[in-house]
Amino acid sequence: MQSLTTQHKILSWVYLILLVVMSLFIFKDYGISWDEPVQRGIGTAAYNYVDSGDRTYMQIKDKIYGVGFELPLIFLEKLFNLTDTRDIYLFRHLINSLFFCLASFIFFRLNLKLFQKWVIAIIPSFMLLLSPRIFGHAFFNSKDLPFLCMYIISFYTLYNYLLHPTHRRLILLAITAGLLINFRIMGILFLATVLGSIGVLFIQQRKRKFLVHGVIFTLLASLILYATWPYLWEQPLVRFQNAFTMMSKFPWIGTLLFRGEVIQPGEQLTNYLFTWMGITIPVVYILMGILGILIFLWQSIRKPKQIFDTPMKLMGFVFLLNLLAPIAAVLYLKSVLYDDWRQLYFIYPAFIVFAGYLWFYLRQ
Repeated sequence: MQSLTTQHKILSWVYLILLVVMSLFIFKDYGISWDEPVQRGIGTAAYNYVDSGDRTYMQIKDKIYGVGFELPLIFLEKLFNLTDTRDIYLFRHLINSLFFCLASFIFFRLNLKLFQKWVIAIIPSFMLLLSPRIFGHAFFNSKDLPFLCMYIISFYTLYNYLLHPTHRRLILLAITAGLLINFRIMGILFLATVLGSIGVLFIQQRKRKFLVHGVIFTLLASLILYATWPYLWEQPLVRFQNAFTMMSKFPWIGTLLFRGEVIQPGEQLTNYLFTWMGITIPVVYILMGILGILIFLWQSIRKPKQIFDTPMKLMGFVFLLNLLAPIAAVLYLKSVLYDDWRQLYFIYPAFIVFAGYLWFYLRQ
């Protein structure tokens, strides 16, 4: 019922080709962000540790960052023998933008599967592409935007699994979940969401295979995380806990200029977060997303016995949890935010999906 038609597949490939062509024309227009040399340094240290056992990686303070994106970038840099600084950063911007193109393509396909009509699916897809802040960061931000992209890919593999819970799709889901956590440790929330979804399937169908799937998923995702994150190769449990604790309240030392006054990290956190979201997300996007959420919740409350009766409804709660839980965690833990709300960019796809749901509801 919710597989892609030939027309949808062709349309999505055309969409990808146009995005790639556009990126090839403009990726050179972006400069180097202040975070990029730091990120490349983390990847280089991890590469040297893997390649020659250089333990400098274990001594740098940023070793608690996952290297799911940075380490492959350094491998490619070495493979193409890039030594000139300009070539290196242009190459990074190109790969960053191509990864965003891939994620945008997959996001379009996800929306096609959810809403079945391309005229609806294109709305959240364009909202991702036509968000100025997100689009600009897609070229030079190798920390927050790749995590957003990997979150989209993880959503897609989860929805495919919910549609047809086969072993092959479970394995693909576990691989993406493990990589997601390596991109940024907040991805642990997605892992919990997957286990919750598998639990719902078990309750609905009373099939023992879903218990087995839960175990396989957890073990394989953990194995992928361990294999791709060199920091965990020694004392994996202790170091994962250390990284989680440090990243939940990152010890950034600095000050922020916010609304005409200098504040310390964590001060006026709620005001800081929602002000920045309000001035960087187009207002019409915010209104459509909020209306979509309210309609989704209203329909769920009206028919509580059917709350999880279709993969689409279950996926709606997956989106909602992965949208609201990170915001709640940041505010509760008083986590450090700086440079607008970029540490939470990854919640944006889950939000704009509900704009698509709004038009899906109106069309019905």
